[in-house]
Amino acid sequence: MTQCNQNEFSFAPHFSRQVSARFSERQLSTEGGALLLRETDRKIGLLSRVKNCFSDHRQPWLIEHQLGELLA
Repeated sequence: MTQCNQNEFSFAPHFSRQVSARFSERQLSTEGGALLLRETDRKIGLLSRVKNCFSDHRQPWLIEHQLGELLA
């Protein structure tokens, strides 16, 4: 069985706020999944890999938001 001894994970700052995840608190939030995905994207380029799985058949002159922006 794997044992984790790290109680806190720090993320990249969000605007002017420092963001961290602590697993020792009694009250938990389920909103942290988006932060984990953002960090994964920064580390391994997750969104660019996912974006390459799609074909964008929209008319280029009518596009307001690129596919990567929509996925993000």
